[in-house]
Amino acid sequence: MSHRSVRFGPDDDSGPWPAAVGRGGDWKVTKVRKLMLAIVTILAGGAVALAQPLMPAIFYYASAAELQAGGSVKGALTEQSGQNFKDGSRVEVIVLRAAADVPLVLDVHSNDFDAYLSVYDSDGALIDWVDDGPTGLDPQLSFTPARTGAYLLVVSGFGLYDLGAFEISARASEPVEMVELPLSGAIDDELLGTEPADPEVGYGSTRWYEMVVPERSYVRLQVASMDFDTVLTLFDDYGFYDQNDDAGMTTDSELFLELEPGVYRVAVSAYADGGGPFTLRADRYVRVD
Repeated sequence: MSHRSVRFGPDDDSGPWPAAVGRGGDWKVTKVRKLMLAIVTILAGGAVALAQPLMPAIFYYASAAELQAGGSVKGALTEQSGQNFKDGSRVEVIVLRAAADVPLVLDVHSNDFDAYLSVYDSDGALIDWVDDGPTGLDPQLSFTPARTGAYLLVVSGFGLYDLGAFEISARASEPVEMVELPLSGAIDDELLGTEPADPEVGYGSTRWYEMVVPERSYVRLQVASMDFDTVLTLFDDYGFYDQNDDAGMTTDSELFLELEPGVYRVAVSAYADGGGPFTLRADRYVRVD
């Protein structure tokens, strides 16, 4: 019996591939080569398919309850609701009709389970998600639609037994007073404790400041108060940038960052309830080569 070696390469003998030896070698090479090419093609096609966004089922748009700014929708997670195969939780889908560039606040309230809210665009891409809100377990999320149209809001729990009634609402985000923060400079201010909490920050009462960075710089932001536990949050044009609660074994807050030129929003918040006087300071440092 003769033994044949088979190469997995081009039909000719060029390149580093070992040549096929024996009668029928060329036929075997061609067959094996075609089989390998078919396998590679299938795998490549599968990889492309996996890279595509998940398209929401059309029946969501035809059968799901609809929500618009200023309104609310009541629903319930039941054993007949859709199911998340990752953790077994039940899900309900609501279609949000929204206008481009109009900031919204989404709230979910339930007395029966710890709710979880996810927002998807019409192509099925996840935009944002939130577990809790600034005042408890009910989720609250700030959301600015990039385009006019339909968005999918998914309400779920954290497991198979998170069932019960819920209500989801959408409202226009109210403009907040913005105070100019000099760079470098300091502001003495007071948090009354009655200011609204902001879902982008995720803590208690919040006051807002605007800071202009003229050139690429290192910036140190500090908040100090003898009356409440401070939280310092920074936002740029794209949204959340960084946050600090406690710094240096104190309840004061500090951020030290290298920032690009631009306009930034600075939020000073209480970790929980309460408020009082505080000092917000911003210092700019320029690299000296």
